[in-house]
Amino acid sequence: MRAVLGDQEEVYEAGDAFYLPPGHRPYVDAGTELLQFSPTDELARTEQAIAEWMSRQQGATA
Repeated sequence: MRAVLGDQEEVYEAGDAFYLPPGHRPYVDAGTELLQFSPTDELARTEQAIAEWMSRQQGATA
């Protein structure tokens, strides 16, 4: 997985733990598995943002 925030790019590999602040753009290869931790009160908002972003990306490639 890699993530872009502004003009910086971070690459994460199996076993890495990381924090991604708001505004990042994730790029995940097919078959990648992630375990995400978010504060409970923010989880629904986080999951909605992820779903919306993924929907936009799928529409961009169609």
